[in-house]
Amino acid sequence: MKLNTSRMKPRVLKYAYISAKIKGLKTQLLGRDDIYALLGCKDIHEIVRHLETTAYRKEIEEISVDELNALVLERAFIKNFLRTMNTVIEESPKYVQDITIEFIRKLDINNLKVILRAKEYKLPPLEIARYLLPLREFDEDTCRRLLERSTNVEDIVRMLKDTIYYELLSQSLTEYKTSGSLLPIEVALDKFVYERLWNKSRKLSNLDRKVVEEILGTEIDIINIKTTLRCKLAHMDIEALRTFLLPKGYALGERDFIDAFNMEDLEECLRTLAIRPYTRALMIGLDSYNRTKSLLRLEIELERTLVEINKNICIKYPHPFHIGVILSFINLKWFEVRNLRAIVVGKEAEVPAERIERILVY
Repeated sequence: MKLNTSRMKPRVLKYAYISAKIKGLKTQLLGRDDIYALLGCKDIHEIVRHLETTAYRKEIEEISVDELNALVLERAFIKNFLRTMNTVIEESPKYVQDITIEFIRKLDINNLKVILRAKEYKLPPLEIARYLLPLREFDEDTCRRLLERSTNVEDIVRMLKDTIYYELLSQSLTEYKTSGSLLPIEVALDKFVYERLWNKSRKLSNLDRKVVEEILGTEIDIINIKTTLRCKLAHMDIEALRTFLLPKGYALGERDFIDAFNMEDLEECLRTLAIRPYTRALMIGLDSYNRTKSLLRLEIELERTLVEINKNICIKYPHPFHIGVILSFINLKWFEVRNLRAIVVGKEAEVPAERIERILVY
């Protein structure tokens, strides 16, 4: 049926095509049954046979059977992600393309964090490469060059002299050296990318701006929860926490994090922050921490909360002609790629399926 565009409102007209396109792309996202089927595969060859029936078919068919391994599959997943993102960007309204590109930058920046951690903890390049998912700015060649041609964090910063990150990284180096922690540098990167996104969202219309604030604000809340816990466990002072907190959260504000930080122990800290929509994640994380003294489960549960929010954003705002349709799909697609990577790496290393499943975010 041909659309009668002459009677469409401007907003509907701008989003009509990309909304329909993403609706189709979302039907290709892997479901829970697909995840369980992949976890049940005995090896990566069986995983490939399953993926040949999914949206990854094109990239899978380009792989030679002789060169099949987890790393080759990871590259195929990234290639599929970038191809999908190019389609989303090209077909989005002009005024949305800029914020969409910036939104993908926040995923790419994680590769720089991984590289910085590698140098801080003196991990060999081949080992740290397993934690990288190279995208646009920090593609495979760039990541390899940064890893192989540097010996420490300062070297990494110098090698980024001609990038938009150099100034903020340079300013963070002094605090990094004083504190002996990468937290000042990592927070500076987060502030940089989220402030750029937040500022760009100010130019959007009312509904678009509201939706972006919820998606980004939730991500900022989760980053701030992790930062508060890291600062408390590192016995930092309240002023350090104030410096590291990102502004513009969604359900939690600076006062909430300060109050939580001032609690006597980590359990009370977590309980103070356990408001909706983070209650379940923090309570599960607290139980796990009490048993293992590790925050890994908590971080995974927070990311699962983020996935649920992205899944439900188009239910909360059922009018399909808004930017949340685009941004939530990007996040869901990225979590899918991360899950696929965890599965193939785990299968190649012969990790039991139940252990792999514990770290998946879906």
